Amino acid sequence: MATAPARILAEVPKPSDIETEVLDSFDARRKLREAINNQELKRKEAELDLARTFAKETRNVAIDVEAAFQRYETWRIADERAAQRIGALLVLRNKVDQLIAKRKTENKEEVKAALKKKILELQKALEEKTEAQSDLEEEKALLEEEIERLTKLAYNGDAAQVALKRSQKAPAKKKRAAKKGAARK
Repeated sequence: MATAPARILAEVPKPSDIETEVLDSFDARRKLREAINNQELKRKEAELDLARTFAKETRNVAIDVEAAFQRYETWRIADERAAQRIGALLVLRNKVDQLIAKRKTENKEEVKAALKKKILELQKALEEKTEAQSDLEEEKALLEEEIERLTKLAYNGDAAQVALKRSQKAPAKKKRAAKKGAARK
């Protein structure tokens, strides 16, 4: 009995683990940068908020030293936690940077290929955005033209009404002028 030949299944090409790792690492680094900036802004704003609130609350009253101390302690603890969060994010970013540097030295070509692939994806997204923006600009221009036509139509309509009223008043003026001229003679 003859056996059927084994079927060979073609595998769909998957991104290499290195490619995925590289793209994930670059994305993580970008997100960490944004998160660090956001946390630093929040920390600075909290400090300003402490001063604003304190100044507002003490505007017309004497300073309650114990309440001021409690408010400061609350802020200081929150500030320390914010500094710890920022520190943790900085450490994570450093670790991600080390991973990227390792991949760049060990797998230069895979990193380059992954980055080129990402650049193509971003370029495509930008082109789609540009096309959408172009469509929106075109629609905006059409609507502005429509408003201009309506304005001209309204102006022309007003001008036509003014001309009509003038033409209706003209015979009345001529009759009055004729009566005045006849009365003088």
